[in-house]
Amino acid sequence: MSEKVDTVTTKAEPTAPSKPSSKQESIQEAEETVIPEGVDIALGWFEEMRTIPREELEAESAAVRRRCDMILMPVICMTYALQFLDNSVLGYAYAYQLLPDTHMTPGDYNWLASIYYFGYLFWAYPSTLLLQKLPVATYTTILIFTWGVLTFMCCVANSFAGFAVLRFLLGCLEVGITPTMMIITSSFYKREETPVRNSFWQSSFGSGVVLLSIASYGLGNSHSSIANWKLVFLFVGALTTAWAAVFWFLVPNTPTECRWLTRRQKLVVIHRISTNKIGIQDKKLKPYQIKEALTDPKLWLLTAFQITNGICNSSVSAFASPLIEGFGFDDLHTVLLQMPTGAFVAVIEPLLGYLATKIPNTIIWISIAANIPNVAGLFGIRFIDRTPGNKWSLLGCTWLQFIFGVTNLFSWTLTASNFAGHTKRSFVNAVIFAAFGVGNLIGPHIFFPKEAPIYESAITGLLVCFGLSISFNLVLRFYMSRENKKRDAALARGEIQEVDGELEGFHDKTDRENPAFRYVL
Repeated sequence: MSEKVDTVTTKAEPTAPSKPSSKQESIQEAEETVIPEGVDIALGWFEEMRTIPREELEAESAAVRRRCDMILMPVICMTYALQFLDNSVLGYAYAYQLLPDTHMTPGDYNWLASIYYFGYLFWAYPSTLLLQKLPVATYTTILIFTWGVLTFMCCVANSFAGFAVLRFLLGCLEVGITPTMMIITSSFYKREETPVRNSFWQSSFGSGVVLLSIASYGLGNSHSSIANWKLVFLFVGALTTAWAAVFWFLVPNTPTECRWLTRRQKLVVIHRISTNKIGIQDKKLKPYQIKEALTDPKLWLLTAFQITNGICNSSVSAFASPLIEGFGFDDLHTVLLQMPTGAFVAVIEPLLGYLATKIPNTIIWISIAANIPNVAGLFGIRFIDRTPGNKWSLLGCTWLQFIFGVTNLFSWTLTASNFAGHTKRSFVNAVIFAAFGVGNLIGPHIFFPKEAPIYESAITGLLVCFGLSISFNLVLRFYMSRENKKRDAALARGEIQEVDGELEGFHDKTDRENPAFRYVL
């Protein structure tokens, strides 16, 4: 379909200085732009961008993208790695006598693993509303700093009740991290560029595993008067709290406020993301878009997928240590042997993300294929005899479970790319992440303490979840592919008008309202 540019009837011209020297000046640029209510906050910049020849913008596009890759991507990757560390540190503390020191039982540990997701579920929708109303980077900075402080406080918790409160609050805070990373990524990159970049920051949890494994192993060999499990919480809390300042300094609320881009480069970013047909942010709540979301089959297919995916997620992150320990490894080796999983994930996820970027409309196919190693590993854990000679084979089967993160990543990519309209997207994000929280709540409770260390019921349940996830993905792909073909056919017959889809995105049209919108498969 040709890229047709229609005459624009709404004009809003930014009146900022040509080269802002600070974040405050670039914020003033945005504030001086007169924008009609109910449209995207970057509409004025979009109008100015359209006065520049497209050929010039395209010629500068690659250089601006590389600059974003060098500055923005490392910050997002580190932030996501820290979010994973704060969530997973409980499993490492488990290996260092957390339960005996705090007089907790294995059943209490199951609840600590899941109560995090009670907070996640409780705050999913309020967090989404705040994201639509508040500056995204500022909100994220507050989240990072506060969850770092809460991780510090785990050192002084000495009972199940204390840990339960802190884990609940951590869940409330960290529910906003993945949505904010998705919003920031989609605000700087084209839709076809997001799979590989999402895979990079998603795979950074692998780097987090390596970092936490090395740090935990070193702390486990210390001779401090402080308990080893407390040292692990202190390390992660200090790192997270300090990182909040770095994030605030480098990550802007919108591309138009970016301190490390010139005004011309900001306009190039606006040109690049205009092809996404979703705009940047519209702070007005539109109830009709919520109604549309509730009648959208994509929402419910992704919701069902996220429940099954969440069950697998919490099972892998919370029970890797108990499983490995059950194969016959001691405490220190249980911690150290989780390090290769991080390196494995840090390599395989970007490769699959790159593949999805280079071969259009393969996201769902790659996601389905990535489930095969998970299923194979689960069969190995379930049926290989638990003898000393088999413990390394069982360990390898456990490592395979960490590939499931690819399916998690791609489901978020599909969510970010296939819903337009800011209220609709916000509502969809809330439902999707609430569903993910429900699944994570369920996951730890299919590991029955009486079945340790084999956990037959849990392994069977995870196999069922992977089968259901594959089914939901297949149905979703069929539905979106059919919708794309129907729109193409209607356009060819002249039943719908070719519109400037880029402008429609900045006028906050939903994916159903914008005939130029096509779903990413």
